[in-house]
Amino acid sequence: MTKSFFGGLVAVLLLLQSNIIQAQTGQFYRSRVTGEWAVASTWEWSNAINGTYTIATAAPNNTANSILIQNGHTVTIESSVSIDETTVAIGGTLRWVKGNLNVVGSSNNGLTIIGMFEDASNSAGLPSVTSPSGIVVTPGGILRVIVEKNKKDGYASNNINDGLKEKINWQHGSIFDWAVDLAFEDDNTIYFPNAAEGTIPIFRITGSSGTDPFSMIGKGNPLVINGLLEVNKAVQLQLAGQKTFRNGIIGTANLTMNAGCGKILIIEPLPL
Repeated sequence: MTKSFFGGLVAVLLLLQSNIIQAQTGQFYRSRVTGEWAVASTWEWSNAINGTYTIATAAPNNTANSILIQNGHTVTIESSVSIDETTVAIGGTLRWVKGNLNVVGSSNNGLTIIGMFEDASNSAGLPSVTSPSGIVVTPGGILRVIVEKNKKDGYASNNINDGLKEKINWQHGSIFDWAVDLAFEDDNTIYFPNAAEGTIPIFRITGSSGTDPFSMIGKGNPLVINGLLEVNKAVQLQLAGQKTFRNGIIGTANLTMNAGCGKILIIEPLPL
């Protein structure tokens, strides 16, 4: 009797798990409210992208046909997840707080940022992106760092071993928003190393909302930003390394050169 009961229970659990996997696979997902990624009711789904959507009974993963975070919604990742064909629409936000974020798939648009992606993870690591998948930051799209941890500059720089320089497509007018007061890597470092002439991404220094000053920038070796530097919190440049801001400097705050600061070089002051 006991063996029969437990055998039946196992069979039911396996059936439920199978139904969840089948439900996720091939579905078109879109957010229906602000909420946590892993909570099914954050989402609605359909068998066709332009079909009728109903409240989902399972959260999406990389087996979904597509995943859309809609305008006005913030979806928070608080546990490990693998994603593919995921788009953050204008006015939408995908916020990574906990767990591992794995971007996988057979094309380079595993994650497309039209709205905003926020890195709020206390891990010093970055998302894992498995080739040939990739991350695309479109014109006006924002990839924002909002937690003070080392290596977060690896989204855009050339000098982090587990960086994403070959896996993020920074398009013209895309924005890397440094919204913390911790200094980004500035010693013999190139930001947007693959940005071709005429493609101008923006390195925006927002800093935190507090009154603490932003860390001073500059070392003895060069710093290169192959794009536009936008200074929205007061920054002081220091030490002898040359600073190249390829496409110029804009912003609402002061940029100060301290005594002994190396040259500032602007090569292609092109309008956006």
